[in-house]
Parts: sequence; structure tokens; C-alpha cells
Amino acid sequence: MVEAAMNFPQIDATVLPFSSQLDAIRQDLYYCDVNFARGRMRDIGRGMRAAAYVYLAAALERVVADLLTATLDEVTATSVELKKVRLSLFSLIQAPHFDSLQQIRGLKMWTRRSQVFISTDAETPCIFDAALLPLDGRTIRPEHIDVIWEVFGFSTPAFPSIVSRLALTELADTRNSIAHGEDIPARIGGQKSVSEMLSLIDRIETVVISIWTAATHYIANKEYLRA
Repeated sequence: MVEAAMNFPQIDATVLPFSSQLDAIRQDLYYCDVNFARGRMRDIGRGMRAAAYVYLAAALERVVADLLTATLDEVTATSVELKKVRLSLFSLIQAPHFDSLQQIRGLKMWTRRSQVFISTDAETPCIFDAALLPLDGRTIRPEHIDVIWEVFGFSTPAFPSIVSRLALTELADTRNSIAHGEDIPARIGGQKSVSEMLSLIDRIETVVISIWTAATHYIANKEYLRA
């Protein structure tokens, strides 16, 4: 999947396992199409196709988190001062303080609030906590990508096309229907042909490529800095 020069090895390395996982899912679907297309074996094939949705969604969640973590690690490695960091990134830097403010009242609350804003002009190096990402643990949807773009301030398009955005919604909806037992996996797997599922995988891959492209462009052009 990654064809460009490895300018940022840590970021590039995150998408390599994802690419391998996609190849494995594709191979399973090819095998399923050839060997489980007749008689009683047909339901097994449909179940395998349903499982592919779950595997694909899980692989997507992992690669998105890994890409964001690697991007933040790259910013931290620059030792850029807090006063130079773009303001939207303080939603991550000060996330623990924002969370603690929910439990604080009175004068201490105002002190902690002021500390959040004072830090935006500090000369200390910026350090990100890899555990704090603009994600909520749910299946990745277009809304997650929109929030990522807003928090990081990526300048490239979030989606290569409306089709890839719709594919992300389709994957999330179908994955949740299967994982939450809302429908019979074999029935869900029978709704799409293998060729249609392969097209879905290709579109999800373009979403990841879009994030990877945005991240490398972001670091290369120092878009993490305040304008």
C-alpha cells in the first residue's frame, strides 16, 4: 500500500501490518468464493464473508490509532515548545485537565481553568500522551475522521471521495449488526458478493491512505505549529 519513500519510518510502519491484513482478508474471500459456493457449504461461505466485516473494522481501528500515535510521537520528537504548537492540539495536551474540571468546583475550578490557557504560552517542550487520542473506542465512522482532522488540523482532504465516506459508514453499520447479534451473520454475508466486498475493502484502504498522506504531509510541512 505504501509506495512513496519512507520519509517518516514510524508513520509508514503503521500501515504495513494493515496492508498485510487486507491481503489476508482478500485471500480468505477468494478462497470462500471458490470453495464454499454450493449446497450446504454456501452458508459457511456467507459466514466467512460476514466475519470479514468484523476483521476489516478491527484492522481499521488499530491502524487509525497507530497512525495518530506515530504522528504525535513525531511531533514530540521535535521538542517544539508549547507556545508554538497549534491551538487545536491543546485539546489532546490538556485532556487530563479538561477531564478533571468536571469534578472540581469553587475557586479551585477557576485556577485549573486558567492553567489550561496559561500553558498555551509556555516555553516547555510539547509532550503527547499516546493513550490520549481523539477517538471514543467505537467502530470508526466518518464522524471520527472529521474530528481527527479538526483536532490535528490536517490540511489535505479527509476523504478522497464521497464513495469512500459512504464505505466507512457501510462497514461500521454492518460490523455492528454482526458483532451485536442484530442479524444472522450468514444472512448478512449473503447480501454482498465477494467482488462487492473486495470493492469495499479497496475503498476502506483509500481512507487509510488518506490519513497516512495527511500525517506525512502534516509532519513534513510542520503543520503542527501555530500559524
